Amino acid sequence: STLPGPTLPGNTMPPSKETLANLQAADGGRYDRSACLQALLENNGDEELALKTLRNGTSSAGGELAEAVPSDGEVVPTAVAVTAALVEGGGGGGSGGGKTLVDKLRELDDAMSSGLISEQEHQAARVAIIGLPDKGSSPKPVTTSQPGGGAIAAAPVLDVEVHPLAKNASGPLMLVQRDSPSACKIADVEGLRAGRAVALNLASNPGLGIGRKYNEQRRYGEWNYIESDINNRGPITVIYENNNFLKLTDRELVLDVAFWKMSPHNPVNFVGGDNAQRTRLTGGGRDWTVNNDGTISAKHHPHLVLGTRPPPGMVVWKDPGMARRAQGCYIGACIIPIIGTSFAVCAKDENTLTACGCSAIFVIPVPWAYELTRTGETSFNLPEPPQNWLFHPSGCCFWGDPGWWAIKILPC
Repeated sequence: STLPGPTLPGNTMPPSKETLANLQAADGGRYDRSACLQALLENNGDEELALKTLRNGTSSAGGELAEAVPSDGEVVPTAVAVTAALVEGGGGGGSGGGKTLVDKLRELDDAMSSGLISEQEHQAARVAIIGLPDKGSSPKPVTTSQPGGGAIAAAPVLDVEVHPLAKNASGPLMLVQRDSPSACKIADVEGLRAGRAVALNLASNPGLGIGRKYNEQRRYGEWNYIESDINNRGPITVIYENNNFLKLTDRELVLDVAFWKMSPHNPVNFVGGDNAQRTRLTGGGRDWTVNNDGTISAKHHPHLVLGTRPPPGMVVWKDPGMARRAQGCYIGACIIPIIGTSFAVCAKDENTLTACGCSAIFVIPVPWAYELTRTGETSFNLPEPPQNWLFHPSGCCFWGDPGWWAIKILPC
């Protein structure tokens, strides 16, 4: 069964913001946005016919239109039902003139791009039609219940082998080797390549997506930025511009490798300048390639792709005791500028170190504390500020990239 709602003509395009605003203002503003959008969709964008439908109170498909609510009211539940009309009928096509999955997703993306539905409403409707197959199974439709009754057949987009611990991934985006088990694979490769607005749900990490650590923009020098985050709070939506940039749909920010340092475990965040030219700098850490297998690789370093910190247990180390041997008290220094530091390192588990101490910067004491994640047999990564601590196998000293060192003075 499917949700109640109109079946769209094959040539229907999303109505304009102006037409939608006119309907909302009609008859003293008695019609809410969801009802206006539904009426416009079933009347192929004709404002006059849509108004007649609203006044009659029923759709041509025989169902009742959404009840009128104040224009500033909460409309997310009715929006799911309205946008369901764009994707009604299930997976990749069918008899009776049904749309293909690509057609339905395109219309849904166009509705959001036109401002007719919010990003949250877009996501709610999209979840109803996109599902991912279990590991080892062939793609098959999934039935998803929705508010208002009925169900929508969902179709898988990308079939990938999923590591059993991938659902536990967290932390920022970072560069990883392309064959790494912690490489991210997006679900909607085709949509992204076609230049449509696509939510970065992860086929490689069921239930997770590429999101943001916080919503507000921050400033560093001339750059605006938001840090990335792998989470289940809802993925960000991006557009693949000029087969190169991955740009947020709601901000003038693009995906950027921190300091354009193209090496494994370096963080990847969303960065932008004060104008389009500065934001869309080419030739370095903002150039990306969307690959057939769902990975997104650095265009000039194709062996590096977007990934996550490996969850505990995903990687089996030859030397599981490295973290324990690294424990102790250290003194160290930075080469340029000259900074002295002393700190203690403790092993939280075989994959995680905690470090806290104090550095002297021009005789000014600066306390600090960080958590580092194991990324190699003897290396531990600090995402922000981006550093890689490479320990000697004995655990008695290490080199910090970039440009500093430390030696253990007291084991523990």
